[in-house]
Amino acid sequence: MVVKTLLACFLLVGAAMSVFAGLAYSELHNAATSETPPTANEMPMTKIVGPELFDPGNAGGRPSDLAQIAFNRIYAIGGGGIVLVILPILFVLMPRSRAETPLGE
Repeated sequence: MVVKTLLACFLLVGAAMSVFAGLAYSELHNAATSETPPTANEMPMTKIVGPELFDPGNAGGRPSDLAQIAFNRIYAIGGGGIVLVILPILFVLMPRSRAETPLGE
């Protein structure tokens, strides 16, 4: 029962991470293609993933470099979310016959 609960938690956290990464990606992509630059309040997901985009100290930096850093973080969060979704599914689909038999037989 504990294992099933843990697997369900992994699945839910992985799904939430994937959804968060998707929303942050769409926010950052829409900001890159918009005519007017958005404010930090209009991009809450991106503000969490890439706070340096809105830091006044980075005003001299290239926006494309800062956006690339944020995109890399989004890809890492999304990839981790996908892994957390796939692991419980693989664990459920794994055959149990080998795990239940003693080693000497």
